[in-house]
Amino acid sequence: MEKLMSVKFEKQKNKKKYGNSNLAQSVFEEKNNLVGFFSDLLKIKTENPPGDCMLGAKRVEEEFTKIGLDTEFINIEKANKTAIPIVLGWLGPRTNEPDLLLNSHIDAPPVGDGWTKDPYKAHQEFGNIYGRGAALGKSDVAAYTYAGAVTKNIFSSKTNCSVLLAITADEGSGGDNGPAYLLEEMNLRPKRVICPGFTKAVITEQCGCVLSKIKISGLACHQAFIKTDQEAMRVAVAFSNQLLDLDNNLRRIKSKSHENLTSRINITRFQGGNYFGMAPGDIEIWLDRRTLPDESTDKAISELEKLIKTFKNNQEVKIDFEIVRVAQPLCATKSQLEWAKIIKKEAAIVLDSDIPILGLPIYTDARWFGSYKIPTVGYGPGNIDIIAAGINGKDENISETELIKSTEIISRVIASVVLDS
Repeated sequence: MEKLMSVKFEKQKNKKKYGNSNLAQSVFEEKNNLVGFFSDLLKIKTENPPGDCMLGAKRVEEEFTKIGLDTEFINIEKANKTAIPIVLGWLGPRTNEPDLLLNSHIDAPPVGDGWTKDPYKAHQEFGNIYGRGAALGKSDVAAYTYAGAVTKNIFSSKTNCSVLLAITADEGSGGDNGPAYLLEEMNLRPKRVICPGFTKAVITEQCGCVLSKIKISGLACHQAFIKTDQEAMRVAVAFSNQLLDLDNNLRRIKSKSHENLTSRINITRFQGGNYFGMAPGDIEIWLDRRTLPDESTDKAISELEKLIKTFKNNQEVKIDFEIVRVAQPLCATKSQLEWAKIIKKEAAIVLDSDIPILGLPIYTDARWFGSYKIPTVGYGPGNIDIIAAGINGKDENISETELIKSTEIISRVIASVVLDS
């Protein structure tokens, strides 16, 4: 009984010591270090493809060591490929079952078109910070790191609680050498997980995705003499029109749990052709088929195969279909929703307003943890308006205020997990 009272008193004392104002003050005091670290990450090119993220990972390792985390650097060697790094930072004892795992990634998509700011200068303007990876990925790395920094002193010999920061580098290539490695090779089984997200929403569901390539091969010859059913370009355009019709129908299908989620299919690349007067022999079409959380990716693949087969019967061309990646959806569970409510509660205190629990049409590494029935949500700094934030687009950016506020919220969540364990 005395021991129980002692533990209860210790928790109450620690909750007071690491309460609202203390954590907020600690984050404020670390503001320059937080923004400086984030800016450094933005200045390091970690585009995937090609996937060379070693310099970015070394910078993360340096910061983890600086703030006093128990740090481990893992180098996954692949034959004839660039090594893929993972950086781990432990708060509390190392264990295969940490109470909380925070996972983000340092790799980012290629820059793409239309930028008005240098994507690798960490340009600051009107309170926003610009750069590839700013809104999703690198901002989460920075926020998780400094949430760990300001809560580090909660961990002592009197607690067995363990929190792991796991920074990976292959989200853009599927996560097989990131979260999948943590789960399958290291056999980690965290009790709960936070993956990248947004300041003013907690994400509990994400769409699945089927990425595929279609190659249409026809007769390469003089444009003036080719037959219409042998012309790869004409057939590819006609097939693309059927895909757009399919997309219009798919978008009418809504998620049962989140009305903002719909099925869809997008053409992300249409490539082929050489010069005037030359009928191209090959046209390649890249497809992105989004599935709802309660929709089967296998069924989506079968529907595409059927569409191709039916269309091909009327043409004198060859059509090849290749699956590039299948990402399963992140589906909400009861334990996941309970976990989301804890984060939602802490966010409401810091932001002085309620935030929603949402689903998103994107897919992320969160799905790996969800597939192991681990309560997993998306939460971190950033604007929930994907287009305004420039995610996978131009002038990707984040508000410095959101970066700081999210860091405070995540630090409160860590403190809550530790003190209630």
